[in-house]
This record gives sequence, structure tokens and C-alpha cells, in this order.
Amino acid sequence: MEMKTWAPAVAVTAILLGGAFLALKAFPEQFKTATARTECTKKQCDVYVKFKLLNWDLVIDYDLVEVKKGNDDVEIVWHLPKNKVYRFDTADGVVLKYPDPAPNGDDDGQIDQRWAMDDHGTQMQQGVDYHWRTKNTTAKSYLYVITVTDPTTTPNKKYVLDPTIRNQGH
Repeated sequence: MEMKTWAPAVAVTAILLGGAFLALKAFPEQFKTATARTECTKKQCDVYVKFKLLNWDLVIDYDLVEVKKGNDDVEIVWHLPKNKVYRFDTADGVVLKYPDPAPNGDDDGQIDQRWAMDDHGTQMQQGVDYHWRTKNTTAKSYLYVITVTDPTTTPNKKYVLDPTIRNQGH
């Protein structure tokens, strides 16, 4: 094969690889491996909710929260930055994406005790933390939606993210 034939392909490949490297350095959170997760191995599992500075989208530590096998009745608590005005609302702060009862939806009784709370654990209508308990007796993944409200805007601006919880069961 002549150099004229394959040289353009090599040049294009080098440009694509260089662009991918620059994108990886500029936006590393978007290139996490599929194994990146928050692993819940204790009775309380903490997930930290943040905002990306460029477009004010919500982000959490990892999109997957995995409750490890053998950990029953795990308290999952999502935390907002304490120095911001944003709040979880008890009605829609963290909810199942498909809330209908099983078998059509995800509400099979495994996830309960859902509420917003302040940073001292007191239940309230709007809070900087949000609490769920997962019984973790059945191996199953649950899609859920996080909604954070900015109470200083009229109407209240809402920010939404939809990650996953994976229960490993007994």
C-alpha cells in the first residue's frame, strides 16, 4: 500500500486520539468507568450532590449507588452543600423514577422512610439532606430522580438528575 493511501487515515486517527485525550483532561467526570460507584457497606451511606459550574447541572459522587450484599436496612442520605440556598423538598426531593407498585413499577416495598431533613437529621418540608432506607433483601436496581429546588427564585427553579441504586440483597 502506498504512503499516499494510508497517510490521511493515520493523520485523522492521530487527531481523533488527541481530541479524546484533551476531552478526558477537560471533563474527567464524564469519562468515569462503569465500575465507578458509591459503595454502601455500612448502616448509613452518604451521597454528596453538587453543581457543575459551567451549566449548573446536578452531579453526584457517582451515578451508581450500590448497596452491598449482606447490609440490611441501609440509610442512604443525599447531602447538598451546606452553604447554598438549594433544598430538597419532601414531596419530590428523591423519588423512584417508576413509582408505581410492582410489577409495573419499582415500588416493591424495599425502599421506605423517605423525607427531607436538616443537617441534624430533623424531618422537615424542605431540607439540605434527603433520607431513604433500603431494606436490601432483594437484589434489584432502582432508577430514581433527584430534584433540588432554588427557593430564592419565583417560580422556584428546579434542577433534576436521574441516577441508579443497585441492591445486592442478602
